[in-house]
Amino acid sequence: MTNRCRTSSVGGVTFLALMAVTVGGCGSTVVPSATPVVQSQAPTTEPTHLSTTQPTLQPTIQPSELPATPPAPSSDPVFGDLLPHVPEAIRDSCQASAPLEPVSAAVSCSVGDTGVTVEYAKYPDRGSMYGAYNERVRIAEIETDSGLCYLDESGLINATPGRWPAENDYSVGGSAAGRYLCIELDLPTIAWTDDRFNIFSLATSTTGDHDRLVAFWLNEAGPIP
Repeated sequence: MTNRCRTSSVGGVTFLALMAVTVGGCGSTVVPSATPVVQSQAPTTEPTHLSTTQPTLQPTIQPSELPATPPAPSSDPVFGDLLPHVPEAIRDSCQASAPLEPVSAAVSCSVGDTGVTVEYAKYPDRGSMYGAYNERVRIAEIETDSGLCYLDESGLINATPGRWPAENDYSVGGSAAGRYLCIELDLPTIAWTDDRFNIFSLATSTTGDHDRLVAFWLNEAGPIP
């Protein structure tokens, strides 16, 4: 579970198309095949000033029996290195999407029966990721740091759709992690960046449930390390 401390499709513009905007300037374990050879002969002479307890010898593996060096990890040919950053609870629901440059991998996932869908896109660098995000902000026609998407009253989170669109930064574990935008044209949507992994994500409530959408984003959405 990701706990955030936060300090949709947009009309006529698809998520992946917006993701393509660039910034002009913006186990198996290898087991030895042979049984380790244990040296069982103890030293024949013990110094009189030392304990008479026999030392325990560590198993010795002959050079020919050493495990082979595992191959270097490679990216999944479909999901690249994106899927491990998707929360495990929804990972099995994800389907690969055709990425548009400069996106290297993209997936679309569903959140059980909540009516929430979420898309994740991996960018090669922070600049290109913010190119896509800033295009969302431009379409929303708002300024950055314009407000919050919710109220936190004594630990009770309530969405504040009357204040949408709204844009601000957010943190994870007390460290700045990226920026987020809440917007509603056809459906309530939250778009956010993650500066740690250069992942731009977008979650939408297909049922129009603002509170469930905000709760998902705050506590479940990731991306995860």
